[in-house]
Amino acid sequence: MMLKRKFCGVLALFLGAAWIIGCGGAGGGSSTTGTNSGTNSGTNSGTNSGTNSGTNSGGNGGNNGGSTAGLSGRVINEFNAGVSSVRIEFLNSSGSRVGQATTDADGNFSTRVDPSASTFWIPSTGFPAGYWKTYSYRNLRYSALIPSCRPPLPSLSGTGSTTLASVVRISLTSSPPPPPPNGCE
Repeated sequence: MMLKRKFCGVLALFLGAAWIIGCGGAGGGSSTTGTNSGTNSGTNSGTNSGTNSGTNSGGNGGNNGGSTAGLSGRVINEFNAGVSSVRIEFLNSSGSRVGQATTDADGNFSTRVDPSASTFWIPSTGFPAGYWKTYSYRNLRYSALIPSCRPPLPSLSGTGSTTLASVVRISLTSSPPPPPPNGCE
């Protein structure tokens, strides 16, 4: 007979191995559960620290020896106000998610992602209620309804920190609908 016992952050399976699963932290902002899969020998707790509110690195599934790159940015609305609770996903060139972040009360995010991240997107479920499912970055428009329609990220380094070159802008549904996407190729 196998016994399972679940703790915050650890799922222990008696008569076998234990898997560390990462647990949302006690920080000041939103957090999501992250996992560390693949052959990553580094640490990726998927937790939110109190000093880095509203962020979470999510999964780190690459074969990168545990290296992660710092990435930050801001999401605003058409009135230049920061938008909270926007979930942004970071993907590598094959379209696999290698990190994610959630904006804090001022629309800021800061996270660590696999350095293979080359694009980002806001999935349709990543928008707070009351916003169109489109966003703009560097004067190009993207649609959350087209998963392959993603803006590029600047090159990331496993030792440094990068800030997005521009804010990400989303629009309230009380505003007229935004024009169709023009950033998709």
